[in-house]
Amino acid sequence: MAWLTIRTLINMSRIVSHAIFASEFSRRALRRGRCYSMEGYVSKVTVEQESSESANFLRVTGCCFASYRKKRKHNLNVLMREAPSFKLLKCVCECEAGEGERCSHVSGILFLSCGSE
Repeated sequence: MAWLTIRTLINMSRIVSHAIFASEFSRRALRRGRCYSMEGYVSKVTVEQESSESANFLRVTGCCFASYRKKRKHNLNVLMREAPSFKLLKCVCECEAGEGERCSHVSGILFLSCGSE
C-alpha cells in the first residue's frame, strides 16, 4: 500500500468518462455533492492505493459536514476498482438519509478527491 497525493492518483475526467459514475448517483446527489466539495463541506480526504494481481483499487476516506448542521460530520469510506475497468465497489456514509452508499456526501468526497471544479 502506498499513500499518494489525491490529484496524482485520480483524475476527474477519467471518472466522469466512465458512465458508471453518473449512473451510480441520482442527479440530486451529484449536484449536491459537487456543491459540498466546492463549499468546503468535505475534509480530511485521504486516498490509498491497493493492488492485487488482477486489479488496482483506490480507497478514499474522509468526512463531510451535514448539510443541515455544520457541527455534525459524517465519516466516509469509498472503495473503487480502477483497473482493469472502473467500478465503485463499496461506499459507506454515516448519514441518516438512508442512501448511505450513494448519497450526496459520497458524491462530494469523490468530486473533491478528483480535483473537480
